[in-house]
Amino acid sequence: MKFVYFVGLLFFSLLSFSQDEITENLPKIEFKTKVHDFGEIPYNSKAEYDFVFKNIGKGPLIIKNAKAS
Repeated sequence: MKFVYFVGLLFFSLLSFSQDEITENLPKIEFKTKVHDFGEIPYNSKAEYDFVFKNIGKGPLIIKNAKAS
């Protein structure tokens, strides 16, 4: 019976190790600022702001769709 527990423990420890390895190689986005307040904008005027971000992960960061809220 101890052998079954040992095999189970070994299996779960290997499974958790492989998960760490997978998540370690994923992309991770980091924004310089996450929110910007334009304040009051006059009617019919244009307002722009660039959000600066970088990929601090190890995998490629692919942005497929971006929307303004």
